[in-house]
Parts: sequence; C-alpha cells; structure tokens
Amino acid sequence: KGYRGVLPTKFPKGHELIATLPKLSPEAGSTPEPVTNVVTEYVTASNQGHVTFTPSTSPGIVKYQLYVTPGPVYSEDDDTVVGEVPATGPYEFFTTESLGTPGMTISVRVVAITDTGNQAGSDPITITRPEGPVPPP
Repeated sequence: KGYRGVLPTKFPKGHELIATLPKLSPEAGSTPEPVTNVVTEYVTASNQGHVTFTPSTSPGIVKYQLYVTPGPVYSEDDDTVVGEVPATGPYEFFTTESLGTPGMTISVRVVAITDTGNQAGSDPITITRPEGPVPPP
C-alpha cells in the first residue's frame, strides 16, 4: 500500500499504469452470508474428495471457491484455492488435492464471493482418505 501512495505522485492522474493496478481491497459492500450445509465425503470409486453445500442467500454472489489446507487443522496461512464454481452451481466440488495417500486428511472451506470482491467462508470441515483397501459397496 505504501508503494501505491507514492505512485500517483510519479505519474499524472489517469495514467494507464495507475488504471491497470489490481485492487488491494474490495469495493465497499457488505460481507455475504456464508454457505451452509457443507457436507464432505471421500469417494473411493474415483479417489476424490467430494464437497457439497447450500449456496449463500446473499445477493450479488458471482462464484464459490474451494479452499484446501493439508491436514486436520485449517490454516488461512497455508490454504490454496483448488476449485471454483459459478453462482448458478452446481454446488459441489471434487478434489484430489493432498489426498494421494491412504490416511491423508485435508481441511476445506467453501467461500462465497460477491461482485464487489467481498467474501465469506464456511466453517472448516475435513475429508479423510480411508486407510487400506475399502470393501465394495
């Protein structure tokens, strides 16, 4: 932010370089309601984690993103976006992120993002790949 404070003094107002800088903060607006009813499962047939959710009730939602942290404890410092769906759905994600070995656990959050860039995430929930062979259904 300090760099941006100096930049306008070096370039004339309206210069194309200033206009192309990405925003550091979202535009004014309210924080959306987070998604609800987040359900996770490990699908052995496809070796993927599966996440379903009920969409946010807030207006202006443009997309949902799936954030993943390896391990059973969610960390915003270590999370990664591994999927995105539009506001119209489908309201589910499939991922193999950090689930390559039996016994691995990931923590996930579904984040609702508005047209102004404001966002709200669900509570974290885990997915664990089962140990050893899993009997057929």
